Parts: sequence; structure tokens; C-alpha cells
Amino acid sequence: MKHTGILNENDKLIKPYLHLAIHGIRNTVHGPLSIEIGTRSGKTCSPEVKDWFIEKLRRCNLEIQIDKKKIGDRSKIVHRWGDKISGLYYFGYGSNFNTFQIEISRTLRENYQDELIDIFSDIIISFNETFR
Repeated sequence: MKHTGILNENDKLIKPYLHLAIHGIRNTVHGPLSIEIGTRSGKTCSPEVKDWFIEKLRRCNLEIQIDKKKIGDRSKIVHRWGDKISGLYYFGYGSNFNTFQIEISRTLRENYQDELIDIFSDIIISFNETFR
């Protein structure tokens, strides 16, 4: 992120930033055409960005679960707010860092790759237009 010029002198983001952590899940978790979004109950992103992101995905007519079985890895919170417990004193990127752990079913990954690319490309472009 340093090369983009969006970090201040304290390595905090000065503009909204979207990080998509894309993973795969079995069809048996929520169904063959499902996506689960993990936000650690909203701790990995702002409420405004979370609402915007979920609305964007819902328009795509996919089965979407939010913070059910795959709530997102704890490291997603650490990148936003830091980690002062482990002794590393990593301070994170701050409130402008918005990350979503996206778990995509096997059927979607194998049979709908072009559609998924279009969906997430549109989301990235729209984020840059909406939150910049």
C-alpha cells in the first residue's frame, strides 16, 4: 500500500480501502450456489461499507450468508485495528481498512468463474467510485 500514496506517516490509511480475501468452501456448508461473507460480526469493516457490499452481492441473485459458519479469520480484525496483545504491537491500518472474507462454494468456483470475475470486478470498480 505504500506505493499507492494512501498511507499517512503513521501507516494509517487516509482513504477507504477494500480488501477481498477470497476462499473456497464445500457445497455442503450452505449449498451449491452459495457465498458466505465473513466480517467477524462487522469488526473487519465499517457498517456503511458492509451494507453497501452486501447490497451489491444481493443484486447478483446468489445465496448469501453473512457471519454464519465462516465468520472470517481473526487476522482480518488485526489488519484493521492492530494487535497489542501478542507483544508485536502491530497497530493496523485503521478504520479505512475494510476487508471481507469471501467463501465461495465449489459449484460456483468451478462452473461460474466468468460470472464471479464480473461480479467482483464490478464491486471493486464501484467501491473506488463510491468511497473515494
